[in-house]
Amino acid sequence: MENLTIIRKESHATQQEVADYLGISRQAYGNYESGKREPDYETLLKLGEYFNCSIDYLLGSSRGVRYPLLSEFERNLLEQYRSATPAIQSAVCKLLDLNGEA
Repeated sequence: MENLTIIRKESHATQQEVADYLGISRQAYGNYESGKREPDYETLLKLGEYFNCSIDYLLGSSRGVRYPLLSEFERNLLEQYRSATPAIQSAVCKLLDLNGEA
């Protein structure tokens, strides 16, 4: 699982830290990174939570693009922004210093 090593290093996490989060040994986690073992579905879900990414990214099926998962709060904000009028969207962009580009 090539992406697993990449995302762990990008996150500045050690194998031991991730293993502790998963409740497994460092060696077992290292086997996931080296491809000697494949994580089960539950472990993939936990890895996605830990690294804030999709399972597709972990499995390498998203063509190298990391899609972070949105929190419930972020999804709510996005939903409210999308349902707002163009004037409100523009005001939000200006407030966030996005040059008013809605």
